[in-house]
Amino acid sequence: MNRLKAYSKKKIIMFLILVLIPLALVEIWATNRLATYGEQINQLEKTKRVLILENKVWANKIAESSSLDKTEQQSINLGFQKIQSIESLQLPSLALNN
Repeated sequence: MNRLKAYSKKKIIMFLILVLIPLALVEIWATNRLATYGEQINQLEKTKRVLILENKVWANKIAESSSLDKTEQQSINLGFQKIQSIESLQLPSLALNN
């Protein structure tokens, strides 16, 4: 009977060693991977925030540079002037249009 108890205790201990140690190692590995992925996700979120901010800055610059006031100022700098009077041209009447 003692032998049976000793055998079953050894069997239980071996089972625990063979099952629990690998499970503990897998848990440690999984925790490490999750921590690494969490850090990568944080870095990607920071990059996303920076890119969103840059996008807003560029959108503002585009809106500013394409505003009518800016366009008018650029055309004045290039030598264009405001129209003083508007003249309409009449098309000559052609024989085919009669």
